[in-house]
Amino acid sequence: NRAELVNYTEKLFDRLRDEERKKVQLLAEAMQRLGRSDETDFSFYLRVVSDNTTVPVIITDTTGAVRFHRNVDEELAKDSTRMAQEVADMAALHTPIEIAIPGVEQQRLYYKDSKVVSELQEVMDGIIRSFISETVMSTAAVPVIYTDSTRTKVIESGHIEAEVLASETLLQARIAAMGQANTPIAIELPGQGRHYIFYEESLVITQLRYFPYVQFGILALFLIVAYALFSIFRNAEQNQVWVGMAKETAHQLGTPLSSLMAWMELLKAKNVDPEALNEMRKDVDRLEVITERFSKIGSAPDLEPEKLYHTLRATVLYLRPRLPSKAQIEVLLPADPEMLVPLNRALFSWVIENLIRNAI
Repeated sequence: NRAELVNYTEKLFDRLRDEERKKVQLLAEAMQRLGRSDETDFSFYLRVVSDNTTVPVIITDTTGAVRFHRNVDEELAKDSTRMAQEVADMAALHTPIEIAIPGVEQQRLYYKDSKVVSELQEVMDGIIRSFISETVMSTAAVPVIYTDSTRTKVIESGHIEAEVLASETLLQARIAAMGQANTPIAIELPGQGRHYIFYEESLVITQLRYFPYVQFGILALFLIVAYALFSIFRNAEQNQVWVGMAKETAHQLGTPLSSLMAWMELLKAKNVDPEALNEMRKDVDRLEVITERFSKIGSAPDLEPEKLYHTLRATVLYLRPRLPSKAQIEVLLPADPEMLVPLNRALFSWVIENLIRNAI
């Protein structure tokens, strides 16, 4: 991963620094041998000194006066104050190397990382910052807290509420909750030690987790609505069939009913018993009412002003001889027997008949 890449790069930088230190030590050794009187061939040592074209070095005596410098900016070398500060900076970076030359006062060699290593170090620092900002903090919509090795000091955070960051108590509670929800990720960064990344699921992931259940719920609701609509349409179709059958039945009853009325007139002309004809008339009227009822199924009834008492009494008078002898039905005379009520005579009589039959 990127943390391992950062660590590997830092190891490469350490190797470069070691190589430069060895070059400086070799330079110090060459300077020391150049000062010996028994040496006759100085070409090797001079080549060692001249081959150093990258590492800035400064050699001073015991008083701090600069005796030699290489790879140092010329403008800087002309300013003694700045050179003294440069020597101090080099001493802070690396321990100076002692150069002991016989017959000459002891000298010190100061050095710092070459420009190449310094630039690479800046790149390295940029990589580390990029790692923290991009790899750790730029996880889309995922709450993240980046801490030090103690797991309490927050270095960076992302997608954490401002009120949580403002309260140390809430922040530590959030870190503890994240640690319980997911094992924190430990990373090693050069020069910074071990750090931890605490994280938790984003709102998007939580929504995606429950999304299948929501889908199934919507699908189930859709199926229920579809089945309900299907049942409604099926019942409506059945009702239409029943309405059609009822109207057809009423239509078919019209022909024999007309024939029966004609036969009654014929029997009346032949002086048949009037009482029998009267009962037959009632039955024919009854069939006519039934035919009218069937014809009105499925359509809005036509309401007309009718005398409620007389309509109710006529229905009871027809039913009374056709009911069991123990059944007693009385119609009380109201205060206003001529009161008119908007109703459909055939359907009203049908309702009264059903009520009476169900009561018995």
